[in-house]
Amino acid sequence: MNLDQLLHFARVAEYGSFTRAALSLDMSQPAISRSIRQLEVELRRNLFHRHGRGIHLTDEGHRLRALVAKIFEQVDEARDIFTGDSSRLTGRVTVGLPPTLGRILAVPLVQAFQAEFPLARLSIVEGLSRVLVDRMLGDRVDIALLYDPPPSSSLQVQPLCTQSLYLLSARETVGAQAPQSVAFSALPQQRLILPSQPNPIRMLVEAEATRKGLSFEVGYEVDGVEAILRLVEKGVGQTIGTLAMIRDSGAHESIVAQRIVDPAIDCVVSFVTPQRGPRNQLQTQTLELLQALTQRALLEPVRG
Repeated sequence: MNLDQLLHFARVAEYGSFTRAALSLDMSQPAISRSIRQLEVELRRNLFHRHGRGIHLTDEGHRLRALVAKIFEQVDEARDIFTGDSSRLTGRVTVGLPPTLGRILAVPLVQAFQAEFPLARLSIVEGLSRVLVDRMLGDRVDIALLYDPPPSSSLQVQPLCTQSLYLLSARETVGAQAPQSVAFSALPQQRLILPSQPNPIRMLVEAEATRKGLSFEVGYEVDGVEAILRLVEKGVGQTIGTLAMIRDSGAHESIVAQRIVDPAIDCVVSFVTPQRGPRNQLQTQTLELLQALTQRALLEPVRG
């Protein structure tokens, strides 16, 4: 058995015809028929049912076709690795992003992916951390960027950076000369608008409040970044988040960010993949691309 025989088999299976497969490979029909017959003899299995209306795969043929697809995927991956030509990478990769990061990363990621991997496909899924983790465990997300991902023996977590938490308020509420920081102990005095549990940022804040014996009022539970920002701008309440929450939204002009101190509260931004790691070269290079874009986006100062 060799790669040529497997290629001939794959083409015949694809076209359902020896003649059409031979034409696609610039071969004669007798030559490709002979190649397939030699393969069947070697495997001691009939791979095709042959009848007057044409041919179709046997059960063994279907099994071999699935294996051959994986073999040629690995051959292509090996070629791409050793030739260094990322523009030839094919396949599909699904990236999961939390809404706060999706709004600043989705567009540059799509643009960079299209330029780097023109033959591949990218799917971006936005969702809360718990949703993205469930999708990854169900093999529906390949790479995710998460705030403080939960520990799991099924996941591989690579911390990227830490992000400080800020109290975000309407400029008209706190005034243009508001101090740059606010003590954690002052949070119970605020009417907060926060996502519902289990949100990683809310969990960090509530855990620290429990340690300090404090409680604070959650005026509204809202699971939507844009809706929370609009409510804050209207002066309905204040929220807690990272600077990424207001970056590139226009909200930085109407919202004041005060860093929470005494103690400072930091969340960790991490890349998450299944425990086995990226499955192919496309996923590996997409992870590297997303890492570069994320570092650049999170290190840039908020405009305004």
